[in-house]
This record gives sequence, C-alpha cells and structure tokens, in this order.
Amino acid sequence: MVLDEADQMLDLGFREELTGILERLPSQRRTVMTSATFPSAVVALARRFQQDALHVQGTAVGSAHADIDHVIHLVDVRHTLDAVVNVLLMAPDELTLVFVRTRADAAGMAAQLVALGFDAAALTGEMEQAERTRVMNAFRVGRIRVLVATDVAARGIDVPELSRVVHALPPADGETYTHPQRPNWAGRSPWHVHHAGAAQARFRVERLLRVLHILPQVTAVPAAAQICAGCG
Repeated sequence: MVLDEADQMLDLGFREELTGILERLPSQRRTVMTSATFPSAVVALARRFQQDALHVQGTAVGSAHADIDHVIHLVDVRHTLDAVVNVLLMAPDELTLVFVRTRADAAGMAAQLVALGFDAAALTGEMEQAERTRVMNAFRVGRIRVLVATDVAARGIDVPELSRVVHALPPADGETYTHPQRPNWAGRSPWHVHHAGAAQARFRVERLLRVLHILPQVTAVPAAAQICAGCG
C-alpha cells in the first residue's frame, strides 16, 4: 500500500475514504507513506496503520537552503499583479514559478500575464495528466517562461533550470514555504518573494521566516527605472 502526498489527502478531505481503504487491507502487508510535510494528522495516521515503521527524512522539516535569496516586497493587495509583473520584468528570460492560493487564482493570473505578453501558463490540480505533462515539458525547455501554480499542483516539479520562485501572497506556514525549495535549486539563488499589503502581514511573514532561521531582505518592488537599467 503506497500513500503518496498523504498530508494533502487529509487536507483535501479524504480522511474517511483513506481510513476505509486502510481498514480493509490484509494485516500482512507493506505500507509506505510519502509526505512533503508531516503534520500531527499524518503522524497519527502512520501510528495507527504502520508498525515499527522506518522513518526516512530527506531534509529537515522547515529547513531552507542558505544560498537562496529571500526577498520581501511590501505591496498593496490590489497591486499584486503589478508587483509580480515588475519582478518578472527584472529578468524576463529566467524560468520563474509563481505560487498562488487557489486554482482560480492560477488560471486568472496566468491569463492576465499572457495578455500582457508573457509566455505563461497555469498548473492546477484538476488538470489531466496529459495536459500537465505538456505544460511541464514546455516549461522545462523554455517555451513557457512563467508557470503559475498552487502548492499542491507544484509538488513533484523537477526543473533544474528554474531560477526564481515568487509567492504572490505570503505562505500559510513554514512547511508550505520550504517544501518547494528543491535540492536541485540549491546554488541557483532563486528569489522567494512575498507580497504583503499591510504592516501586520509583514510582521507575520518575518516571524515565520525567523522560525526557519531565514533573514530576508525587505525592499521596494522594482521600479520602472530599475527595470529599464537592467535592460541595458
């Protein structure tokens, strides 16, 4: 029995279905659970249905690569798209992953970026595998430069040339924030950029990063003069 992304199964409301399946399995079996995060609900599930389990952990939960630049831009929520556009224009040729909260957000922001002339596409959880594969292949080879995705949909992304990550809104928690920092991104210094509309949001994000032992830069959104200077 293999349970992939067990934490998301529970978050998405499949607890009863998952428990029902596990209760009908034979007692003599091998059960493997993989999970990007390990909240208490997943721990409880593991303890209930696994015996003498071997715990294999790739990276410490909440850890972040020290060679990644973490940047906070304070932005009024009404200007989130404008801020994302300016960040993208600072390095338009780089492959960039933009995180949003919902499927609708992903589809909406991708459509807006395409309308503005960016090679962008959305990656969401309800996409058929063939469509997901098509989008990911286009992103890997650079036909798509900006991929807008939810945290769930972005799990499993392996793009060595990815150089920037943008959070269009502050992450909900530390595990959500550190999960997309894949080992193969280390050394490429992607930017993790947060857009906060109020001082309270800034303090919450800074507190979250302090827990993760991350000291972010807090800067203004790139202005037109900076973008034009970067174009040379």
